[in-house]
Amino acid sequence: MAGSDWSVDFDFGDQGQIDGFDEWRLSIFLAENPHARSIMTVEQLRDSFRASVAAGEIVYSGHHLYYLKRAPIAISS
Repeated sequence: MAGSDWSVDFDFGDQGQIDGFDEWRLSIFLAENPHARSIMTVEQLRDSFRASVAAGEIVYSGHHLYYLKRAPIAISS
């Protein structure tokens, strides 16, 4: 998706999810967004992303995207 001065690169998860992400897309966003670069560098993003994976805070789907680790949602009837 793109506008005159912006674009959004997204991909659906293997089950149609819309909340997946990966280090590559985040690093492109960071590199192309001056405001985001004031928050962290691409190297800091890489280190934080990989540390979050190692800590189990974000999980690999086994497909191509990562997701935030969440507690199961209880459904009451």
